[in-house]
Amino acid sequence: MVLTLTLGLTVTLISVAGPPATAAPQTPNLPTLNITLADPDASRNTLSYVHASKDNKVATTMTLEDPAGAHNITTPALGEIKGRGNHTWKLAKKPYQIKFDQSTAVLGMAPSKTWILLANAADASLMRNKVAFELATAIGLAYSPESKWVDLRVNGKYLGNYLISEKTEVKENRVDLAHPQGVLVELDNSYGAAEPYNFRTNSSRSLFVLKEATSGVPDPDEGALPADTLAGWNDVKNTLNRVDAILAAPQVDWAALSALIDVDSFVKFYYVFELTANPEITQSSVYFYKNGPGKLFAGPVWDFDTALGNFDKARHLGSDPKADYAKNAQLLQQSGNGFFFDLFRSTEFVQRANQLWQAGISHEVGLMPAKISRWENEIKASAAQNFAVWPILGTKTLLTSAGKDYHPTYAGEVGYLRDWVSTRAKILIREQGATPMLRFQAHVQNIGWQRKVNTGQVAGTIGQALRTEAFILETPGSTAIANIEATVHVENLGWMGWHTASRVGTTGLSLRMEAIQFRLTGALASQYDISYRVHVQNIGWQSWVSNSATAGTTGQAKRVEAVQVRLLAKGSPTLPALP
Repeated sequence: MVLTLTLGLTVTLISVAGPPATAAPQTPNLPTLNITLADPDASRNTLSYVHASKDNKVATTMTLEDPAGAHNITTPALGEIKGRGNHTWKLAKKPYQIKFDQSTAVLGMAPSKTWILLANAADASLMRNKVAFELATAIGLAYSPESKWVDLRVNGKYLGNYLISEKTEVKENRVDLAHPQGVLVELDNSYGAAEPYNFRTNSSRSLFVLKEATSGVPDPDEGALPADTLAGWNDVKNTLNRVDAILAAPQVDWAALSALIDVDSFVKFYYVFELTANPEITQSSVYFYKNGPGKLFAGPVWDFDTALGNFDKARHLGSDPKADYAKNAQLLQQSGNGFFFDLFRSTEFVQRANQLWQAGISHEVGLMPAKISRWENEIKASAAQNFAVWPILGTKTLLTSAGKDYHPTYAGEVGYLRDWVSTRAKILIREQGATPMLRFQAHVQNIGWQRKVNTGQVAGTIGQALRTEAFILETPGSTAIANIEATVHVENLGWMGWHTASRVGTTGLSLRMEAIQFRLTGALASQYDISYRVHVQNIGWQSWVSNSATAGTTGQAKRVEAVQVRLLAKGSPTLPALP
């Protein structure tokens, strides 16, 4: 028979066996998605079959009970369910992909067939992906995924709180590429080698895979790539290789680079990853697209399970909310892709990032702690039921050993996230915008003078057992350098005395820097703090210090291997409230 849904869609229904959908929502203020496994092969209509392989597809009917009444799907809609994910698929609470037979507007989001059910199994706040998706949307990063929380029942069994999200795919209402040669690619150093269409860039050897295309990406056993898809794939490979080479050069050719990339999309993409300190920035789930010949765009964002301090025992994986992270992630991790480190070596990219920050990104970043509080009230009843089924609160991490142990209460877990984001937002607000830019370079054993880097970036080396011997500091576009002084403690020489930080240390003497102090003078000292930290032999990264405090060691014969330095506006900013 043929029925018309409340969403105005016409579908053909078949009679199916299986548990009926329960009409009452699971929790009083959150929508409940009811899925009934309804495959013609009755042996498949169990969760154990779905879980046996993430490629097992099972026919379903689906209804949606919305307590607000605005977005009910009361007439069962036909579709299918399958598994998804890599590490997350290995966890007990599984993520899924669902597909309606007809394009369906779920909870007011734009109509489409395919949707993702994110389990957030290793994220006891249930919010990390939501934070990233919402920030990306708020700052205008194109094609950022919309998402809503739901309670999920399959065959009448409650499976917990899920985030239903738009899928990252080339489709209308998703990554909507009109050009027949439009393509979506993923940086995937983790899993990309197993994908049928992949390549490594020439300079950094980063691994990219072809994910989606306007003209389709058939499986290899279904035939060759369509001519337009192949043309788009070859075009984006050429562009990525050219970008890769420009960023690998000693100096970034901004004119050439800005002709190849959409700068604003890269800036907005960066700020989502910087606020969240997402270690995936060098590895995988990092997307780029081209709408045919033209510029390369960054986005959409995806996969933030391990971000926002969920790794709290490893600074190289983003544990420190006070650190400049995304712009240094490749060096900190000592692996993966370093596009954003090299982008930030360009003063022009830094300047554009500061402009967009002041034009509105700062405000949206500042709102995130208040949004976390609002979301806590929205889903806390659902979270209570979720953790009754999946009792991870108060237990060890489901991530690697670098992951955080879960707080005994949901309120404590959300409080940790909110405090972490608040600390991070305040640091970014103090550092970005009108603050004078610092540009510096290190003189390193066996290397000499390195490439120049900018505010908050790492100068020196990590993991190579090389001493830093000298340091040059500049303030492009301002005379601020006249009010920045430094002194360094050098092997066999001791403290060398305060003087302008334009050049400190020694060259040609094979002497290690062991400690460093910075201070500000004049008007600069009344407006800013100078913040810095060093990476020390056998110790690693020390904590951030400021304003004449010592970074490094004395009397221990330990070399300084790397330095970070930045200016921060004085005081603790007040974060905005939600309207």
